[in-house]
Amino acid sequence: MTPFARIRLGQMTPHTTPEAQLHAENAELRARLEEAEETLRAIRNGEVEALVVAESNRFRGEILAQVSDSVIAVDADQRVTYLNAAAERQYRVCASDALGRQLSDLFTRQWPRTETEGAMWAALDEHGEWRSSESIHHTHDGREIAVETSVTALRDASGAATDFVAVFRDITDRKRAEDALRESQQFTRSVLENFFAFVGVTTADGTLIEANRAPLEAAGIPASEVLGKKFWDCYWWNYSPSSSPRTFSRAP
Repeated sequence: MTPFARIRLGQMTPHTTPEAQLHAENAELRARLEEAEETLRAIRNGEVEALVVAESNRFRGEILAQVSDSVIAVDADQRVTYLNAAAERQYRVCASDALGRQLSDLFTRQWPRTETEGAMWAALDEHGEWRSSESIHHTHDGREIAVETSVTALRDASGAATDFVAVFRDITDRKRAEDALRESQQFTRSVLENFFAFVGVTTADGTLIEANRAPLEAAGIPASEVLGKKFWDCYWWNYSPSSSPRTFSRAP
C-alpha cells in the first residue's frame, strides 16, 4: 500500500497537497468498494447472515440513505443483496428481513405488455441497462404501486452479468391524478358533444380551438370550417358569409 493510501480524510492537514488528498480519497473509496464486493460474494455463497450483511452494507446505505427513489440490488438468481431506506418504506419491509430473499417476496410485477419482460432482459444483455416508463408492482401486503423503472447490470471481468441494480420511482399518486383528469375530460367532452347549444373554447386572440359537434352537425357545418379560425369569422349561427355580427367581445 502506498503512503497516500494510508491517509484518511479526517487526518488531512493544512499542508496536505491536493494530489495527496485525491490519492487518499481514491484509496478509501477503493477499499470500501472492495468491502461491498466482498459482501456481494459472501451473500451469493451463503456465507453470511442477513444481519451481518446489513452492517456490511453500511457504506452504501450512507450514500443512498437520502435518495427518495427505491434502490434494490439483486444477484443473478434474483436474491436481494441491497435495498435502501426508500425501498424499505415503499415495500414495507426491513432490510434485515429482505436481504438474501427472492425479489418476488417483496413484490410481483405486472408488465404493461406481454413482451416487456423479454425486452428488458434483451436490453440488459446487449446494453447493460433498461428503462421503463411504467409498470405495476403488487406488494407482499396487497398494495398496487405504479413505478418507473431503471435497471443496470453489473458485470464481472469476463463480462457476465453477476448483479443488477434497479431504481423504482413511485408514480402512483401522479397516475391517479392523470387518470382522474382523463376521466373528467372524457366526461366533460361527452356532455358537451351531446349539448345542442353551441359551446366553444377560444385562445386569447379569439381563435376557436374546441367546439361541440352537435349544433355544427345539425347545421351541416364541417368542424374543419370552424376550428382554427377567429370566432367572429365563423358564421356558424346561420352559415351565411353575408352576416357579420360580432358575438365575441375583443379587448381594445
